Amino acid sequence: MNPSPTPSRAAFAAILAKDLRSELRSLRSLPAMVLFAVTTFVIFRFGLDRTSLSGSLAAGVLLATLLFAAVLGVNRIFVAEAEEGGFDGIRLAPVDRTVLFAAKASALFAYLIALEVVTARPMSRSTRTRHNGPRGAAESRKKRPKIGTVTTSRTIR
Repeated sequence: MNPSPTPSRAAFAAILAKDLRSELRSLRSLPAMVLFAVTTFVIFRFGLDRTSLSGSLAAGVLLATLLFAAVLGVNRIFVAEAEEGGFDGIRLAPVDRTVLFAAKASALFAYLIALEVVTARPMSRSTRTRHNGPRGAAESRKKRPKIGTVTTSRTIR
């Protein structure tokens, strides 16, 4: 005997699957969140006037960047649903409102995990400072990728 899921669980799974499917089809939220996170990170780097970030400062910048991107993600999740009339359909269904909130929060959590996977690696590369004496510092400078704005800001000083 196969136990069927409760109506709340089925509604949760359906709403979450719909949100993730629509994001994979349209790519509306994730690219905007990634671009916003990278822009925020660059602004923090230049605003703090440092060539490298380390320790708790780097963790704070990464956390603030992800939180700002989450605000953008929340806005996009709910605005798209309101524009397409999805809330009207969900309100007509005999489903508890907390299921809608939990599904939307889970979708945002999935977006943030994807955002961290995409942005944490480049951010960790730019915040890493590992030198093994003068020779190690010169080698790490050679290996570090130089982006136009970073190179320009270094030559202006």
